[in-house]
Amino acid sequence: MARVVAAGERYLPVNFEGEAIITIGRTVAFAEQGAGLVVNCAPFGCMPGTLTTAIFQEVRDEIGIPVVSMFYDGEGDQNRRLEVFLANLTRRPEAEPTAEKRPAVPARRRPPSRPTPQANA
Repeated sequence: MARVVAAGERYLPVNFEGEAIITIGRTVAFAEQGAGLVVNCAPFGCMPGTLTTAIFQEVRDEIGIPVVSMFYDGEGDQNRRLEVFLANLTRRPEAEPTAEKRPAVPARRRPPSRPTPQANA
């Protein structure tokens, strides 16, 4: 679990409460283990799901695999959308790097901290 949180900490501060940091960290870990696709399923209206969906745009570029976010509300046919991603995944050329050849996910650079405004004394 510490490894997953450390991976998620590249994108969210560790003191950010909720499961978003774990969801992001697991995605990075899956990529490092050789996953070719990560699907993030969340209930409709879920705030951590919405937050991770936004952050996954950056994560996806850094880990080099598709990350699909899907929101379920008990209606519709979301699995058909997922079938398209899975079908395309199985059609990938054999030249794609495997987990052993895929470079490690780079450490994310944190933006410099902003100075705290000083009150006039």
